[in-house]
Amino acid sequence: MTSTVSEETKVGQKVARKHASKKAALVEAALATLSRLGYSQTNLRIIASDAGVSLGTIHYYFADKDELLRLCVVRFKDDFFELIRDVFGSVGTGQDIGEQLAEALAKTIEDHGETHRLWYDLRTQAMFVDTFRDEVKRIEMEMAAMLDGYFSQIGATQVDGKLMYLQLDAIYRYWLVIALTEGGEWRAPFKQEFLTVLNSALMSSRPA
Repeated sequence: MTSTVSEETKVGQKVARKHASKKAALVEAALATLSRLGYSQTNLRIIASDAGVSLGTIHYYFADKDELLRLCVVRFKDDFFELIRDVFGSVGTGQDIGEQLAEALAKTIEDHGETHRLWYDLRTQAMFVDTFRDEVKRIEMEMAAMLDGYFSQIGATQVDGKLMYLQLDAIYRYWLVIALTEGGEWRAPFKQEFLTVLNSALMSSRPA
């Protein structure tokens, strides 16, 4: 009896792993399509076509477009958070880490600009669509919390992580749009503005 149950458990685990792997692959495919077309121009039929599967397969793994979208946001931002944590975990002064962060973020615009554009698209849609509103809120709160942790790490506890996130995010979004729509030289001015705001906050937090 024990052997039979154990074998059934192994089979169940194998099926679950296969299901999770297929679902993850579909999320990756959907993320690529959404990044290219945006929220309003994408539907499940287009995602299925781009992924090389039937529409029925998409419906089997996901309840609707919004559930798939929510998982796409989670997938992409988890990678983004990992990048930020790696920078904040670096050894160095506050200025050193700030420069590494500015360079890392410039690299994300260069390599994954369309996907970051999707993030801003979905953040706007979250004002209208309940499905991923909580996820967007969680992501923004986590970004602010990571900045709070960074400021605490370098002794700049008077700097508010949430306010700094709002300022730095505005700079990032502005130069993301420039990079995607106009091209030209955007990296240097982006880093300069980013570091000006960040370093100004750090300077103001120092004792007189």
